Parts: sequence; C-alpha cells; structure tokens
Amino acid sequence: MNDDQPRNPLDMYQLYQDGPYVLPQTKCTNRRIDFVGRANSILGFFTVISIASTQGSDSIFKAEQEGVFTDDTAFRLNIFPGVASSHLNYGLFKKAFSRAGGNLTNQVFLMLYGNFEAYVADIVLDGLSSENVEDPYQDALNLMVLSKWRGKVDRIGQRLKIVMGKRRFVNKFRDIEMNFLGEPCTDPIEYLEMTAELCHRLVHSGGRMDQDFVDRFSEADLKVDEAILLPHHMPYQVQIFMHLSDLFDGIFGAKYGWERAVIAPEKIVDY
Repeated sequence: MNDDQPRNPLDMYQLYQDGPYVLPQTKCTNRRIDFVGRANSILGFFTVISIASTQGSDSIFKAEQEGVFTDDTAFRLNIFPGVASSHLNYGLFKKAFSRAGGNLTNQVFLMLYGNFEAYVADIVLDGLSSENVEDPYQDALNLMVLSKWRGKVDRIGQRLKIVMGKRRFVNKFRDIEMNFLGEPCTDPIEYLEMTAELCHRLVHSGGRMDQDFVDRFSEADLKVDEAILLPHHMPYQVQIFMHLSDLFDGIFGAKYGWERAVIAPEKIVDY
C-alpha cells in the first residue's frame, strides 16, 4: 500500500479493548444477509475445528514425547458408535494429520467461494423473477455458467440492463490491497478469475499443480505435481467476497428497489 493511501481502507474497528477487528456496519438485502450468515458460519466452523485440532494434537504429541505412543500404537475411534469406527496406528495418524490442516483449508476455501457464487446466482434469479421472464431459474443458470467471471458480469449486465463495467469494480477497490498467492491484483474481477481457477484445480485437476499454474504464481514457491495445500490463514484473507457482495447488492438493490437493512456483519451468524 502506498504512503498516500489510507491505512484502513475497509474502515474496520475494534470491538473492545484488545479484541478483534471487524468490518463496519453495512447495508444488506435479505439475500446478502443470508450470504453474510453463511460466510460467518463457515469461518466459525473453520476456527473451532482448527482450535480443537491444535489442542488435541498438542496433547497427543506430548504423549508421544513421554513415550506413551510409538508409530505402531493402535488407535481405534468410534466415530458413530455402532455405525462407523476408524482403525489406524499412530504412525498413520501422524502422516494423515500432517496434511489435515491444508486439506481442511482447501475445503473451507471452496465453501467460501461457493457461498459467493451462490449469492450472485440468487440475486440474478431475483432480478429475472422481477421482470417476469418465462423461466427465470433457467435464465439465471445460463448467465452463471459457460463463461469466466468477466463474461458472467458482462452477460448479467446486458441481460438485466445494468451498468457493470470494469471501471465500476476497479474504483470500488482502488484503496484495497489485493494479493493472490503472492501476485498483486488491482481488478477484483481478475481476482475472482484467479479464485475460480484455483477452485477448479482443487476439484478437477486432482488437487495438484501443473507447470502453467506454478509459472503464474511464481512468488508462492509452488512445485509441479505437488498437492495444493492452501496456507491456513487464507480463508481469513478472502474478504474480497464481502466487499464484492456489497457492490452487487447496491447495484441490484438500486435497480429493483429492494430494501437494504443496516447490519453489523459479526452479529449475523447462521448456526
């Protein structure tokens, strides 16, 4: 971030002394409130599982240091008593656990991306329904598939007669520093494109990196054919979804006259 840019472009504030920083109050349609609730629920799940895993592994590894466990020590866990159980030795447990954090982060990342994509699909469906098209669901599906994000945004704008040009998105994010796997980015739609590509690789490419992906994100120190295991902090760094939802919400709300309530994002939890 340049020296002449604001140091807190997201206007985050501290809930209480020594407490966490959170996003400010924001306007939301009902669809965006649902989106925020799902996002908070996903991040809450990720946080509590991470804490429980850390505490549990610390206790188990301490027992190993004290000689309680060896690699051949048998483990049996009744996952659902009478229905399913897991049998493994401590050596296999350690091997599986070494990748567990990255695998969990991968899945949470996919969930957060899917949550945003679902939100956009929902408001597009609502917009089409307001215009009494013959089959709004199929129309919305056609707009959301078979193209990258730049194409989606262009097609949605053309179909619903909404101004959704590149400048509008870039201006919204001009003070926000965006970085994806070490690559700086100034266009939020480009960021979405990279996010979508990563999700595609996690799901459809065996979760591994090829030469093209390694070359594109050279700063991330990736290696060809290695499994993609995202850094544990990454889910907390995709706040771009929150701010993109604000932009879409404002555009669609203005177009269709939808009511937007003022909410505190940290208080909307879908548990």
